[in-house]
Amino acid sequence: MSYWVYLNGEDGEPVGVARHSEGGVYVVGGATEACINITYNYGSLIREHLHEEGLRWIDGQKASDCAEQLRLAVAKLAVAMIGTERDSDYWAATPRNVYCALNVLLLWADTNPDAVFKVS
Repeated sequence: MSYWVYLNGEDGEPVGVARHSEGGVYVVGGATEACINITYNYGSLIREHLHEEGLRWIDGQKASDCAEQLRLAVAKLAVAMIGTERDSDYWAATPRNVYCALNVLLLWADTNPDAVFKVS
């Protein structure tokens, strides 16, 4: 099981972002839409470092309203790990994997501050 996280523009469609290949569903060659699949396995670390509601906390919120909390979570996770590369096992609930997922969301929020997160 997993969350699908989108960052949508005014038209309700995912905004364009820098090519990425993060997430539980891999797009060959990477994706350029703000859509990422994040495993439920990360839930406890996301609740610990981002918000007690986990990723559901960002649902329906403007990116600029979430950016600072995402930035703090990424910084806290960085302290708990060595290196910033994702673990070889994507499904493992490790600080490195959660850091990578939340850092993607932070980058999107910083570059699309008026867009709105959708979590399903």
